[in-house]
Amino acid sequence: MRSSETDVFATAGLGLKYFAAPCFSLAASASFRWNDGVYKPSGRPVHTSGLGDPSLAATFDIIEFLRPSMVVTACPESGGPIISSADDDDTLKRPHLTVSAGLAIPTGVHDVRDDTWVVSPQFQPGSGVIGISSGLFYSQGIGPVTPAAGAVLVHPLGRNSVSFDPPTSIVVSGSLNWLFWYQRRGRLFASVSMVSPIEKATQNGKPLPGSDLNMVLLDTGVAFWTATFADWRKVITGAMATLPIVEGTKPGEPRNGTAVSLFAAVGF
Repeated sequence: MRSSETDVFATAGLGLKYFAAPCFSLAASASFRWNDGVYKPSGRPVHTSGLGDPSLAATFDIIEFLRPSMVVTACPESGGPIISSADDDDTLKRPHLTVSAGLAIPTGVHDVRDDTWVVSPQFQPGSGVIGISSGLFYSQGIGPVTPAAGAVLVHPLGRNSVSFDPPTSIVVSGSLNWLFWYQRRGRLFASVSMVSPIEKATQNGKPLPGSDLNMVLLDTGVAFWTATFADWRKVITGAMATLPIVEGTKPGEPRNGTAVSLFAAVGF
């Protein structure tokens, strides 16, 4: 859930990730969204809900493919199979260089209307356009700490049925991940990301002023192995907070506000 002044955005999501090999994974996600707020240019209240755009993604670790360092071993706590790093005992771990590709499918609700007025795009649960993305990420473990950096290009294809054309953006990020409690897989993480549109969004073919503003966000969170069932299946739960460092202040400029997320992951 996130909020920005009078606006509140809530999302419930489900994701699946499959490791075909230690160096290659596939993922899928879907969400339902509830958005409430005020359209500031007119002071008009807005209430929307519906499915967001589902997404598919694939990641490939180039260095892991060329120099494997991940192995399937027995969990020391439960005895079940887990993927573990063969260099866990080394101070300086092997690096990882991952390329990713993603696809957002425009089946979410994107054309909610209030009478004849089409609700502003930031309150629409979906985008209504195909979105493709590609990314490159590098990480290097140093003891229990893993610094990482990456960049993702997000490119929407065309405009949707209500004539909104979202901008192409580059997301650049840097992060730190600290494994502070090895036995329970306790991790603290923090990352700073900059969302940089390389063009303005358009509505009815007209550029929207301020829509190309750069936005900088800080994410911090914690995750733990909290439960085990069926003898070996782990449940990892956690929480994350997002704080805006730089965001828009005027109508039309991108804003994120503050956010709190709760998540759980189950390994099968």
